[in-house]
Amino acid sequence: MFPRLLVAIVLIVVFGFSQAHAQTQQPQKYEPAGLNAPPPQPDLFDVSVGFNYIYLDNQFPETKNLYGVEASAFINITSWLAAGGDFMANFGEHSVQPRFFFGNVDVDSRRYIYVFGPRFTVWHNPQFRIFAEALAGGVHAEAEVSFQAGAVSVSRSASEDALAVAVGAGFDWRFSRHFSWRVIQADYLPTNLGSQWQNNFRASTGLVYSFGRK
Repeated sequence: MFPRLLVAIVLIVVFGFSQAHAQTQQPQKYEPAGLNAPPPQPDLFDVSVGFNYIYLDNQFPETKNLYGVEASAFINITSWLAAGGDFMANFGEHSVQPRFFFGNVDVDSRRYIYVFGPRFTVWHNPQFRIFAEALAGGVHAEAEVSFQAGAVSVSRSASEDALAVAVGAGFDWRFSRHFSWRVIQADYLPTNLGSQWQNNFRASTGLVYSFGRK
């Protein structure tokens, strides 16, 4: 009786040990990180350059549609907060034919806008990012009006500096290690020229270069 019981116990122990060893040798299955995974960390610096469009509201006789370039530089303080500045240089021209005069009136408009402040990452993953920003700074506006009728030519110009604000959002698509395409960035762009507020709007698209991984 005792030898049979001893043999049974030995067999049970050996079987249990073999099962435990087999389980430790099995490869671990891949499990997705899930919602608790830490978000991807951004690079330290973001520098962008691209095409810029500004719609001027209530700026007669200036040109309403201005086209140009924009450049920005931001430092990522955390994964969701950045600080930096945005510079825009936009130009436009158009001609007006007065009703009671011969000849044309040519209007040439220029806007140089520089704004600084925080940018907030609302949502992002390794490929895409949505951000919002609230920037403030200044605008340098220039306008030149030229009238020509036959041999008579008259030209006048004016310029002014005032407060400018940019409040809006943008969407980036990261397609390589260092480069992203800023698919769209849109801002409400009020200015305070002539002691009056103008409700302007801005849209841009361009290339973003990110570097300085933390």
